[in-house]
Amino acid sequence: MKKEEWLIKRAQELIPIKYYHIVFTLPNELNLLCMNHPKLMYNILFRSAWESLRRLMAMPQWCGAQAGMLAVLHTWGQNMSLHPHLHCIVPAGGLGFGGKKWVNCRKSSVIVDVKDLSKLFRKTFRKKLIEAWEFEGIDFRGKAERYEDIEAWRTLFMCFEKDWVVYAKCPNAGPNQTLNYLSRYTHSVAISEGRISELTKEDIHLIYKDYRDEDENGVPKKKPLMLKRKDFMSRFCLHILPSRFQKIRYFGIWAMSNRKTKLALCQQLLGHKPLLLTMQGIKAILKQKLGIDPSVCPHCGSENIVTFIVSPNGGLTRKLIPDFVNRPPPKPILKKVA
Repeated sequence: MKKEEWLIKRAQELIPIKYYHIVFTLPNELNLLCMNHPKLMYNILFRSAWESLRRLMAMPQWCGAQAGMLAVLHTWGQNMSLHPHLHCIVPAGGLGFGGKKWVNCRKSSVIVDVKDLSKLFRKTFRKKLIEAWEFEGIDFRGKAERYEDIEAWRTLFMCFEKDWVVYAKCPNAGPNQTLNYLSRYTHSVAISEGRISELTKEDIHLIYKDYRDEDENGVPKKKPLMLKRKDFMSRFCLHILPSRFQKIRYFGIWAMSNRKTKLALCQQLLGHKPLLLTMQGIKAILKQKLGIDPSVCPHCGSENIVTFIVSPNGGLTRKLIPDFVNRPPPKPILKKVA
């Protein structure tokens, strides 16, 4: 239900224009730093991707406007190995710097030059990593302690001499196709139970897609993979993010601080009126799509239930508020006491 609720809200924020699906991928040479310093590396990944895209979109030859981006962090590949990359949805246009008109991208076939975006992304990431090392300091730990040696640290930077992978494509079925794809991973973990084919006392058998080996129709072949239980747990733990780390982030006109101002203005300029989502509306859509009413107990059928999440410190966080909670409290009844 969390996935569907996220999908409903994001779909209402889309504006009626073309969107691009852009993927920023880190090279394997940085995996060791990502394993031992995930918060640092993934924050740099988000910032570098957005800064690179924002700078290119601001150039007159591409768009010359304020861009927007929704980014979701994925850290795993099909075989559960570490493969950090960002999936991004980017509108093919932006809000003019004067804040009075919508500006479409100059070219209909591409949003920006992918090679230029790749070079700028690599250059920006390198700069931010050096700044973190020089001004903040990196407390190398685990196997990353080897980078305490200045020669090993310099050797690491050889990965910035080669081309980095950036993928950009306009989905044929529109932005909802990419949103549906991303929604599978926004509230899930590195592997689903459906991909586990067999469990034994010592081994775990998986099914994965090999994107390097395709059939005659261009579809990746499914292949078996056997892992020892310890190896399986080691791979799974690679994808546990730091506490309270935000793996879904919004930038530019899509940023949280700009949704009621810049995004609303873009929707108005393009004549788009989003559906006003209320709790009742979300519950109705969820019931229609999933056949589940989140305010009804699945066991006893009681209505207007209130769901809480118990935090580690013993506090309660309200997750779902039924209608009766929003009603004004009854007036107190005063009784005379003898």
